[in-house]
Amino acid sequence: MKWFPRLLLAALLVGVPAAALWSQAARSGADAAQVVTLHARMPEQGGWSLDEIRAEVGQEMRFRLTSDDVVHGFAIARSGMEPISLEPGRWREVRWRPQAPGEYTFYCTRWCGPNHWRMTGTIIVVDPQGIYPTSTAAPPPRFVRYGVDIDSREAIERLTGVRPSAQRGAVPGLAPQGAWLDPKDPDLTTPIEAWNRLRADPALTALDDAALWDLLAYLWTDRLDRDQVRRGLETFQANCAACHGPQGGGDGVMAEAFADPPVASFTDLARMATASTVVLEGKILRGGMGTGMPYWGSILEPAQVDALVQAIWWMALSGEGSQAP
Repeated sequence: MKWFPRLLLAALLVGVPAAALWSQAARSGADAAQVVTLHARMPEQGGWSLDEIRAEVGQEMRFRLTSDDVVHGFAIARSGMEPISLEPGRWREVRWRPQAPGEYTFYCTRWCGPNHWRMTGTIIVVDPQGIYPTSTAAPPPRFVRYGVDIDSREAIERLTGVRPSAQRGAVPGLAPQGAWLDPKDPDLTTPIEAWNRLRADPALTALDDAALWDLLAYLWTDRLDRDQVRRGLETFQANCAACHGPQGGGDGVMAEAFADPPVASFTDLARMATASTVVLEGKILRGGMGTGMPYWGSILEPAQVDALVQAIWWMALSGEGSQAP
């Protein structure tokens, strides 16, 4: 720093404020923001102009963002960043300072078209030495650990049009005597398996099949965490309703783009009767092979996935649709 007094004196002699000189020196240091310019385009036109960005822990990133065609959105998963909208021809700026090394997914938050789910990219954050630490591998999801094939379910045609209601099933004093959930893990239970166990329960022989489905709907939804259901419904409306519909009926504004196979309806008991919490969780984490179902594993937090699954069960069995409890 022996040079600085001389430089300061020279600056004073020529009229340059010392504060401005010091500020310029500071901006040239290692803490200067990393500027990243990103163009958003329809997936058919290439998606994001960058699909991989490298960054350093603790260094501020300044994203300059615009859309080249339709309205898009931008967010960085698991960063706490609020999504922002990107309008065609207008520039937006957002700043982010990564606090830990790892891989972060940035993605479009607006349903811009049938291939919206392809609009993702990766930010690889390394430590100041440029090293990406090797972390302990996350445990495999439950559908892998249990060997559950999440793509092999068949519809039960006789249940087409059946609409269970938890409210109708909430009959005082009416309860099963035996176990109706899978003893290995309750989340492996499918509604049809639970219904069959209830059907074999001597305490419930007086109920007809429709009333038994109402009882099952009550028992199933009574186990749900209401706060989680409300949070899950918010996530559903923001990320899923464009395809699955605002009430979960498979009739969202993007549904027509996916005819084979069609978008899943969560209010169709013929299909939902063979699902389980483990299956729904796996579909969300991995996406739907051969369908338009996105891969949410790198975007949603585990708590968000759990809440979303509970919201789907609420729409399927409560009889209240997407009305929050």
